[in-house]
Amino acid sequence: MRNSKKLFRLICLTLTAVMLFSLTGCFSYGGYDYYGDLDYDSDSDDSSVDPNADFAELFEDYYDAEEYFQNNATVISAINAADSADIHNEADAYQNLTDRGLSDSGITADFDMNGEILEDAVITDTSSDSHPSYTTYYETSAGDLWSINEINGVVMAMPVSYNIDREVPVIITETGTVMSYDLYSNKFYETIPNDTEMIVKTVDRIDAETLENLTAGAIDAL
Repeated sequence: MRNSKKLFRLICLTLTAVMLFSLTGCFSYGGYDYYGDLDYDSDSDDSSVDPNADFAELFEDYYDAEEYFQNNATVISAINAADSADIHNEADAYQNLTDRGLSDSGITADFDMNGEILEDAVITDTSSDSHPSYTTYYETSAGDLWSINEINGVVMAMPVSYNIDREVPVIITETGTVMSYDLYSNKFYETIPNDTEMIVKTVDRIDAETLENLTAGAIDAL
């Protein structure tokens, strides 16, 4: 599982680099890691940005998630994580994803409630600890890899294999909107992304059966 997680992160970061041609802000856009408005040229002699610096600390000084969303999406709502009544604790998130047939690869918590990044924090079905977002992975019988995120109680699915050859990533939701989390402001943003940033496709329910049926052709047809 750990190797699969590292592979997905590499794929995700590669897609981001191809799409944006620059390092852009550290927030989870529906589970897709974005790095916003920090231009860095590795061949440049400009030493103002240290390529060996801690990226999480570096990006905090260079980007604004709210500005990004205002410029690249229609913002439906923004809410402080501490004020949300929709966040699941570990036990509830585990049950939600298990009921959908999406917990076999294990589920990890991405952040604590203060926005601190957690490493390999596998959740349990008994813990009352809450987290802004949870991640798991699903591989179909055809070998297609999906990243599944629950952010502020909302489940979304990213077709990793399908997105490999796409300039603009596709995300599958149940609502037609994307729930995102910004660790620096500790806020959730519900948005409709501009189609130059992310293409949103909608299904009635995100579960294992649905993902098994979502071949590349079926995704195209949504």
